[in-house]
Amino acid sequence: ADIEWRKCRLSLLYYLKNYVLIQDRISQAIIHWQSWEHLLQVVKMVQDWRDAVIRVPLSIIIFKSRQVGATSTICAIVNWIVTFHESSKVEMQSENGDVAAELLDRNRFINQQSPLFLRQTLMPDQVDVLGFPATRGNIVAMPSTPSAGRTSDATMVFCDEWEKHPYAEDGFASVRPAMARGGLFIACSTIDKSKVDSFPKKIWVEAKQGKNGFVPLFWDYYAVPGRDEMTYQRDTAGMADW
Repeated sequence: ADIEWRKCRLSLLYYLKNYVLIQDRISQAIIHWQSWEHLLQVVKMVQDWRDAVIRVPLSIIIFKSRQVGATSTICAIVNWIVTFHESSKVEMQSENGDVAAELLDRNRFINQQSPLFLRQTLMPDQVDVLGFPATRGNIVAMPSTPSAGRTSDATMVFCDEWEKHPYAEDGFASVRPAMARGGLFIACSTIDKSKVDSFPKKIWVEAKQGKNGFVPLFWDYYAVPGRDEMTYQRDTAGMADW
């Protein structure tokens, strides 16, 4: 068990492939994390960020289709950080309090499904915070507000469905000083075509132009293995753009 714990601590990919289980609500099953190629992009970047002798800020923005594994993967990364690294704090921001609580449930589930030698005693275990006493870490879930993260000293900040955040720009301004010290910032979102000039789109455009230090990623519907034009027509019939 001690050797496995060390392997997980050293390698994010090893942890994900061997010990992370997620809930697939569509198939009504508990499944192993899938090492799809597009997800490996983020895994490698986070691993390199963690392994750096002198840690530098890493900011990633992901625009994506639905159901491509982004949120589950990032939640698993969050668990890896707080489970295997001392004094880590992760802030997860969502469009509202209910969604923030649902996001934290994913972290709770990943921990509950871990084998005993990896499973952490959570204290506190509340709707908006999970504490990891063994490593003195915590995960805090919060809605998007003008002051979200303003006093942040976070190791990592994750903004889920960033285009839906009513205070996306204010929230980013609040956590930016902490991130500048070497933190990890990941934002992902499906594209809202009704918001032409949203703050996340501004960040994306500037990232593509190499102006702001963000790494821009785009994961379309076909990023998931097994999807093709036939499945696209089936999955999107009568629905908004994916």
